[in-house]
Amino acid sequence: GLKSIILPDTLTYIGESAFTGCFNFTTLKIPASVTEIGEYAFSACRALSKIEIENNTKLTTISDGVFSTGASLKKIIVGEGVEIIEFDGFGSHPVLTSVTLPSTLKKIGEKAFYNSGNTLNISYNGTSEEWNGIEFGKHWTGSAVNVRLNFLK
Repeated sequence: GLKSIILPDTLTYIGESAFTGCFNFTTLKIPASVTEIGEYAFSACRALSKIEIENNTKLTTISDGVFSTGASLKKIIVGEGVEIIEFDGFGSHPVLTSVTLPSTLKKIGEKAFYNSGNTLNISYNGTSEEWNGIEFGKHWTGSAVNVRLNFLK
């Protein structure tokens, strides 16, 4: 029955599977103070429609399946500081259409955005040269996904 989550600016750690299966909250803002989120912490949150990780975050890695599997996620904003999105980090969100990624990103893991919406609009806070330097895992998106890339620098 959890309807909303407000995470304090002093929070540094969110445990593995901490909010898995929470069905009712719709938005999530991860404060810049968070340094680690355990695997599958927000997996299967079916009403979640927007995720924002604050800029200048201390969170460098989005672990396996942290935000995987949902029915309503449409928008993701990943703040500057995140370097790695691991396996299935944001996978299995069939209506996901808008993603903002930081210039600090170095790796997008296997199936990180797998089974997202038919068209995935990615706004990248860097240059095309920086984008080309990112390591991409196998099937980081599904084969039927049309990726539209917009460089913000």
